[in-house]
Amino acid sequence: MTFVISAIAGFAAAQSVVISLWQHVCAARFSLDPASPAPDPGTPAPTFTLLKPLKGMSPEILGSLESWLVQEYPGRVEYLFGVASAEDPAFSAVTELLSRHPGCDARVVVCPPNGASNPKVSTLIQLSALATSEVVLVSDADVRAPRELLRHVAATLRQPGVGLAHCLYRLAKPSGLAMRLESIGVNADFWAQVTQARSLGMVDFALGAVMGLRREVLQEIGGFQRIAHYLADDYQLGNLVSRTGRKIELCQTTVACFSRPSGWAEVWHHQLRWTRTVRICKPGPFLMSITGNSTLWPLLWVLTQRGSPLALGLFITWMLLRVALAHLRVMKLAGGSGERSDAWLAPVQDLFQATLWAAAQVGNHVTWQGRTYRVRSGGRMEPVGGAVEARPRGVERMETARSDS
Repeated sequence: MTFVISAIAGFAAAQSVVISLWQHVCAARFSLDPASPAPDPGTPAPTFTLLKPLKGMSPEILGSLESWLVQEYPGRVEYLFGVASAEDPAFSAVTELLSRHPGCDARVVVCPPNGASNPKVSTLIQLSALATSEVVLVSDADVRAPRELLRHVAATLRQPGVGLAHCLYRLAKPSGLAMRLESIGVNADFWAQVTQARSLGMVDFALGAVMGLRREVLQEIGGFQRIAHYLADDYQLGNLVSRTGRKIELCQTTVACFSRPSGWAEVWHHQLRWTRTVRICKPGPFLMSITGNSTLWPLLWVLTQRGSPLALGLFITWMLLRVALAHLRVMKLAGGSGERSDAWLAPVQDLFQATLWAAAQVGNHVTWQGRTYRVRSGGRMEPVGGAVEARPRGVERMETARSDS
């Protein structure tokens, strides 16, 4: 019996190592070229409308928002910043920010709740009704964009068959051990898993940091109203586009997310929400994802070896290689930004992810923006303790503050 357990653990450990190496190869082969792509001389630059749902404000977010206002792009760009209330600190902060960029076609829009369960999508529904450009771009509040980003999105959307362009992202300058642990999962591992899925032609989702699609494609899938009651709006949007037969393609540049400082409780709730959402939206792949945990299974295997020096030596060697490969991926994603890699946390992150994987199997409640939701099959969300209207209304009331006012 001991031999059987040891053999099973050994197979699981070997399998996890192979999967980890496979992901690293996919990440290494993916081309990241932050330089501005060459324009298509026969095609005018498409116009963009940027939709930015906001809630609250911080110096980090304000700096990220400003990065969008200084894009080096030859075409017209329209900026729509949405807040649920004029009392939100983001309203006055962004209004002041726009006053420093009078040349931008930008405004702050008050988008009160319209019946959508997802408050972010509630704002997107109302902002998209005001969009006048060829390409609609959605980006999270904390995303800081390189100056050439819009050129990259436009170039990606020009590729044959592409329906949605999105970007790899990294968590920049994490504060505290909890955020550093979270960042290594994103900056070393998550993007490698995305490139692995891409190599298999299995990308039927989008990464929510930056998502760009042509307005006619958004209209074809039913607009943001189709995802009004879903938690993982980025996954749902990408999935709807994928189901039209169009590709979801990565841009050859990255963006950085500058989040507010978070402690252990916030990181845990954020990660658990994300993990439970993946389980509900993609139950099969999520169930199998634990097989790629390349610290958990080698650790269990070495524990079955009863102190064997050879087994312990192999385990230590693999852990050192695991950290080294994680460091290489962090550095590639950072593009020489000079940030520390924290790659030594990769094995700890593996065990943290195993705990999250187990916790996500139980329960269907998540906490988001201070409110608890019940997540149903397919990712549909329902606020706990409060009802919402079954169908989101259109633009109920919108007040705007323009940059040229």
